Amino acid sequence: MWIDNLAPDVQEYFLFVPNTVNSRDPIKAANIRPVAKTLN
Repeated sequence: MWIDNLAPDVQEYFLFVPNTVNSRDPIKAANIRPVAKTLN
């Protein structure tokens, strides 16, 4: 995934999301890919 296509504040959010330990990740790469592909 190309995180550099996202706005800087969105990049920072994803870089500092804490690791999950007890369940599945709330954010899935498949959900983020369409946003990362969108260029303004």
